[in-house]
Amino acid sequence: GQRPAGVLRLDSATPGTYTQDDLRFLDILLDLVATAMTNAKLFARTQQLAMTDGLTGLMLRRPFLEHVTRELTRAGRSREPLSVVMLDVDHFKQYNDTFGHTAGDLILKGVATVLRQAVAPDGLAARYGGEEFVVLLPRVSRPHARQIAEKIREAVGQHVHGSGRVVRQPTTVSLGVATFPEDAQGEFELIRIADGRLYQAKHEGRNRVCASEQAPG
Repeated sequence: GQRPAGVLRLDSATPGTYTQDDLRFLDILLDLVATAMTNAKLFARTQQLAMTDGLTGLMLRRPFLEHVTRELTRAGRSREPLSVVMLDVDHFKQYNDTFGHTAGDLILKGVATVLRQAVAPDGLAARYGGEEFVVLLPRVSRPHARQIAEKIREAVGQHVHGSGRVVRQPTTVSLGVATFPEDAQGEFELIRIADGRLYQAKHEGRNRVCASEQAPG
């Protein structure tokens, strides 16, 4: 494409070592190398697109679950905690129906931005589906995970606003927290418990964090 991709330098202590035939050979060789580099970049880009949600830029559900499996194996070997936070945008369908899907997309992008800022470099955020998101927190205990979830809830309320017809409406989220090993040993059970606590938070009034089972009675 007439764009420099790198430099190949050859040196010899003997003057006049390289001939025109050598230069022609290098020209052919570098064409092959450039093609291989372009193909490798396209392959890497394709892999990234297959793993990334096009709207929010977060990881998709399937690769996220694969990552959780690997992290659980590591956490089991090192005997370290691992927490999962599930969150869902409150009243999102109602907002979408009132203001349209374009406005709803802006809400989802805003929540994704908050998650990227709230999650440590060794953590991971993903769009789990629709208006539901999930966060993986390696080496994070349940109390610490709850604190992080509260910060996410507060940040969404402060920085993500819907474009209402009269006023800018604050966005709220409900969150559920589950932690390995005390809540579950496997990835699907851990996700299931976090998701159950998310819906418990919704049942209790939304815009809150639930990190334990509901007290009886």
